[in-house]
Amino acid sequence: MDENEFDEFEDFGDFDDFDDEHDHDGPDPEMEHEPDPAPIIQKETADKKKREHTPMRYHTERAAKQYEKRRFFSETNLLNEFEWHLEDGNIYCVITGGDVDSLSFLKHVIRQQPLDYCLLSSWCFGIEDVQEIRKWTEKKLIKRIDFYMGEIARASYAMCTKDLSDIAKSTGGRAGVFRNHSKVILCYGPAFSCAIVSSANINTNPRTENTTIICNKDVCDFYKSFFDDINPFNYKDFPDWKPYDTNGGE
Repeated sequence: MDENEFDEFEDFGDFDDFDDEHDHDGPDPEMEHEPDPAPIIQKETADKKKREHTPMRYHTERAAKQYEKRRFFSETNLLNEFEWHLEDGNIYCVITGGDVDSLSFLKHVIRQQPLDYCLLSSWCFGIEDVQEIRKWTEKKLIKRIDFYMGEIARASYAMCTKDLSDIAKSTGGRAGVFRNHSKVILCYGPAFSCAIVSSANINTNPRTENTTIICNKDVCDFYKSFFDDINPFNYKDFPDWKPYDTNGGE
């Protein structure tokens, strides 16, 4: 996108209403008070129609535009301020003022090397971020991927769950749902392996977040062994799944 398109936006505070349509770490605000039954029926009908005609969609047209601008700022800030070449054996501790999202750290790694294997664990995923991940797998920038999400996924993030499952299956991986609130990204590549451990979900939200990147394969193996042993609620969706062998392939 043209950088000039973003001149009217000075910082992430210009996107306030975007957050209302994305991750809120808790109950759905719409259900905090007893609503009138009629609007609920109308809303469910409208949402059903949207799902039938658009299996993957942005929340609104405005949210789509804001997402693209926010991602632009996120990646630009990271490129300007962070180490360009991550080195094996190093640990990078980063705290951001809400101007870098979690997926930008993964993209920073992919810019340096394609990944043989990637694991993403998050309480929830943003629809737009799922689309971005799909492109990376289609381009073989990530050869094999496993996803893990929280128990809220199938009810509140059903579209993301379905599409993450499709992406995972296309690479031989799985998308497991269980009582999960961890935010972990594991990257195994030919140059180095790293664990990205963060407070941030895999979505694009302007909050202060803490992220630690540990470039150590033993640390990655520690986390991976934990997730490999998970028996998710939806295990029947992946009857042929086997853990990826990071020491020699499938």
